[in-house]
Amino acid sequence: MKRYGACTDCDTEVFDCRARWPEGTPLEGHIRIRMGAKDNAMRATIALMDGSSIDLTFCADCIPTIAENMVKIWDKVIQRHVLSVDPEVRKALGYPEHNPRQHEAAEREAIHLIHNKPFGVLAVQPWNEVVEWLA
Repeated sequence: MKRYGACTDCDTEVFDCRARWPEGTPLEGHIRIRMGAKDNAMRATIALMDGSSIDLTFCADCIPTIAENMVKIWDKVIQRHVLSVDPEVRKALGYPEHNPRQHEAAEREAIHLIHNKPFGVLAVQPWNEVVEWLA
C-alpha cells in the first residue's frame, strides 16, 4: 500500500516524520504527520490514460525504474485510495465520518484511478524545489 511521506515504489521514507500512526490502527507505523522533504525526495507527475495526471512521491533511486515497476506502483496507489474510502478504516484512524457527498467524491476518485491506467511519466522534480516554488 502507498505510504504517506515515503517512496511509492520501495517505501523508503523521503520526508521527515513528526508523528506516526499508533499501534493497532490500520496504518500502524506509517508517517501520520510529515515535515520537510529529505534530499532524495522526488515528485513524479504520471499521465493517466484519460489525459489527467497524478503526482506521486519517489526516492531518487527509484526514479529510473518507474516504468518497469508501474504495475506494482499503481496497485499500491489503488489500494491506498480504496482503503481511504472505507468508513470502518476512517473510524479506526480517528478521521471524521464522511458526509454522503464527501463519500461519493472519495469513491469517484478511487473509481477514476481504478479505470485510468498510468500512461507514462510527464515530469520529475525534487520535492525541495516544489516546496520552494510553492512558498
